[in-house]
Amino acid sequence: MRMRHFAAAIAMACAGVVFSSSTASAALPVQTDFSSATTGSLANNAVINSGGVNTDDFTATKGDAGNTIAIVGASAPKVLQFTNAVNNSTLNVANRANTNAAWSSVSTDATGNNMITGSVEFVRLQASKTGFRFFLGAIQDSTGGTPGAQLMVIEVQSSGTIIGRNSSPVTATNGTNAVAVNVPYRLDFTIDMSSATTDTFGFSLTNLNTSSVVATLNPIPARGGNVLPDRFVLDGRAVDSGLIDSNPSFQINSVVVNAVPEPTSLATLALGGLVALRRRRA
Repeated sequence: MRMRHFAAAIAMACAGVVFSSSTASAALPVQTDFSSATTGSLANNAVINSGGVNTDDFTATKGDAGNTIAIVGASAPKVLQFTNAVNNSTLNVANRANTNAAWSSVSTDATGNNMITGSVEFVRLQASKTGFRFFLGAIQDSTGGTPGAQLMVIEVQSSGTIIGRNSSPVTATNGTNAVAVNVPYRLDFTIDMSSATTDTFGFSLTNLNTSSVVATLNPIPARGGNVLPDRFVLDGRAVDSGLIDSNPSFQINSVVVNAVPEPTSLATLALGGLVALRRRRA
């Protein structure tokens, strides 16, 4: 009976530390639902949600006036909306919202906040047109737009298929045409940076109308190894060249990104603490 209580205590301690964003050991680089942002189209390099609490980390980056990033909605909840009306055959034609958050608390070692977890709620607005990408990585190019060293690349293709990218596309399980039009989804992702050589990432996609998981990707090697990230990017450029449209293509409802300790090290810490407590009681 005592061992049963002991095991339950370990499980409760680990769950409370790993999954609570309010723990002292966790960091919260990004959290926003765009509700404090001013409604309307955003100029190039405009700060989104300027003045809001934990919401002023996104910056609109537009390489062409034909591409539009806008805050839509007269009152909360507002959304961030992307329109891709220009052929994006070159990388200098950008249509992105970038974070430049404080990531100093993130670790790429075996200890510390070496795991990034997050979620994005979104709606796809166009069928068989533009796609969308979610990046997390470190900026290494002069434009400050696309991560030069990418830990995570998740792509919603124009067909609706959702994939992960490292050196090549990796299709999610049950991910074929998983992203329907005008349906709200939540993308939950995890990046494990505890390895000194090979980081990994994975995700799940949930249909919020039915609360069902429609696509999953088991952890795969990240595109960049042992990279300390400095931003999260919402990339509204056309994933497939030529599939452009003057109507809105994608909307983001909310974004949350956390940095937390990796579960294995947390379990070890919890076990050590509980063993010490048991010894003192004995």
